[in-house]
Amino acid sequence: MTDPSSPRYATGLRRIAEGLTEQPIGVIVRTLYNVSDEDIDAAVQQQRKSGGKLGDILVQRGSLTEEQLAACLAILVKKETTFLSHAFLSPLRFKWWGRHAQLTMESFALMLVTFVVVHRLLGLGESGLIAIFLASAALTTRLNVVLADINTKNEVVDILAMFVGLFLVFVGVATLMEPSTIPKSFGFVMTIADMDTTTTLYDRSFGDFSGIVAHNLLVLCSGVLLGFLYRGYATLLLLAWNAAVWGLTLTLLFRQSFLADGGVNIVPVFLGIAALLPHLLLEATAYILGSIGAITVSKSLLWYGINSRRFRRDSIRSLLVVIAAAGLVILAGVLESQWAPEILSMARERMSV
Repeated sequence: MTDPSSPRYATGLRRIAEGLTEQPIGVIVRTLYNVSDEDIDAAVQQQRKSGGKLGDILVQRGSLTEEQLAACLAILVKKETTFLSHAFLSPLRFKWWGRHAQLTMESFALMLVTFVVVHRLLGLGESGLIAIFLASAALTTRLNVVLADINTKNEVVDILAMFVGLFLVFVGVATLMEPSTIPKSFGFVMTIADMDTTTTLYDRSFGDFSGIVAHNLLVLCSGVLLGFLYRGYATLLLLAWNAAVWGLTLTLLFRQSFLADGGVNIVPVFLGIAALLPHLLLEATAYILGSIGAITVSKSLLWYGINSRRFRRDSIRSLLVVIAAAGLVILAGVLESQWAPEILSMARERMSV
């Protein structure tokens, strides 16, 4: 028998861990801590009934300790970490509200710190774009922990919480920075949005239904392809990119549309939020669903092989998820082309009173 204190034993453990980095969390807990298939199946059944994270349920049932779960998650995401990523190897909070608050604050803090370093300390041009790439790399570890679950609803809501954190950073940036200085750091946003620092919501054209849906379906398809090829990192880039574009564009438009005589017109502001928020949430949810479906197929192909029953099952399930995402894009197009202009027209009338 090999001595547990010997270098050979440690090397063997490292090889086992490396072999598990591309496996589902159920395989990891069974291999490392001898959790029975019956316990795992029971936890899955409980998850389907009550929600929650699979790892958390195993801890709650006494099949794992919190320290063992942390070790499993660390193995799961080991190959995709940066130095900053190690802060995100810990398990998430058990209660759903605590978990969502944790994800939002982590994303907010990391993106904010990254932007401040790139913008203020390094003084680089297009600092916003650089910060998006750097922060996405570090947050990929946390996203992989989220994706360790097998409940799509949990994953979507958790990733939306991360998106909210990213979005709030760019809302804050657009609120605090002088409009004239924003193009230096976020020229790519101004170009994509086809606006300058004097454009208002009333100058914007929302386009017709077919044009909006065609564009957003193209974004969805791009997200699916990138998610399949680059998995979590591509998903975070897509989220951070949209958070930057939406956060800065909407905040600038609100500043230039609803500020009058140094004050804020509250009613038009709320009408503007009501006009824009519904279709933006639907679009973000659609892009997240598409990415999750693509990542599931990408992993299943490597884990089980193209001829396996499990791969076929995962592919069908992911196809349904992507179809649902396309449906959300279409619904968002209806709201953006019909609802948003109507509500903004009401806001314009209130501004002219």
